[in-house]
Amino acid sequence: MLKFFVIAAVVSSATSSPENPVLKQLIEHGISMGDGQVVKLPPPTMRDGLDVSGQQEVLTRIAAPSRRVADLVRKSVVSPFVLKLDDATGTDPKHLVRSIDLWFVAYGRLEWFSQQEFLQRLVETAEASKQGRLPFEKGILDHNEMKRLGLSFEDGPERLERYFFSTFGLFDRVLVSATRRVVVTRGPESVVVAAVIDPRFTKSTTHPNQWRPVQRDEGGELKLGPPHDYEAAGLYAKVTQLKEPSGALFIEYHHVFEEPEAWFKGTALLRSKLPMVVQDGVRKLRRRLLEIEKPE
Repeated sequence: MLKFFVIAAVVSSATSSPENPVLKQLIEHGISMGDGQVVKLPPPTMRDGLDVSGQQEVLTRIAAPSRRVADLVRKSVVSPFVLKLDDATGTDPKHLVRSIDLWFVAYGRLEWFSQQEFLQRLVETAEASKQGRLPFEKGILDHNEMKRLGLSFEDGPERLERYFFSTFGLFDRVLVSATRRVVVTRGPESVVVAAVIDPRFTKSTTHPNQWRPVQRDEGGELKLGPPHDYEAAGLYAKVTQLKEPSGALFIEYHHVFEEPEAWFKGTALLRSKLPMVVQDGVRKLRRRLLEIEKPE
C-alpha cells in the first residue's frame, strides 16, 4: 500500500498530458471509505504548460516557509524534500483516513517513468521495508491473465495500463493484500502514474483485496485472523520536466488510504514510521536515476 514515495486541472493546450482515467477518478470522484465518506485527492501542484516563471512560483510555494528553492533543486541524493502528513476522521472514529503529500526534485530522464522497466521496479521495491515473518508477494498481471479475467487494457505511445498485486505485512500486526489498476500517461513534459484498488478483485480467490489481523499463539508463532474486505486506497505521482535547472524533474506524490482502528488499536504507529520510509524511498529513486545516466 505504501509504495513509491516518490500530478491544477488538466489544461487543454498542445503541451497537456493525455487524460488519465484513474487520476480523474481520484481527484474528481474520490475514494469511498469504510464509513461511507468519500475522499478526493488534491489536483496536481505543477500543471503542464507553465513557463520558467510559473514553475519557479510553484517551487517557491512548495519550499515555503522552511525551505529554499535552491536547496530543493540541488543535484544531490540527500537534497531535502517536502512531506505533509494528515489524518481525518469521518462519522465513525474506527475508520481513520491517512493522507500523504510529497514533493521533491530529482535528476534524470522523464521517459524512464513511462517504461515497463520503471513499473517492474516499482513492484519489486513495493513494501520491501515492511517484509518480516509474514507472507510477502508482489507482481504484475500479464496480458494472458488479464484476458482470462476479462480485464480490458489499452497500451499505446502515450498510455500504459497494468494491474499490480501485492501482499505485505505491517509491523507483524496486520497482513494486507490488494490488486490495483495502474494507468501511466505521458505528455510532452510530464508523466502521470495513478493507481487505485480495483474492487473487482475484492472477492478474488487469487488476488483478493483484504486485510487480516495477526495473532500470536502460546508459543509466540504468528497466526492470521479472519479476512476483512479492503478497498479504500488510491495514489498518484506526477513527474514534470523543469525548464530550469537542466535535467531537473519535479516529482509529486499524493496518497490517501483508510487505516482501520483494528490495525494498531488507534495508535500512530504507522504515521510515526512514514517520514523515514519516505526519506529512504526518495533517496533510492534519486540513486536509481543517477545509475541510469551513467555510461556503460
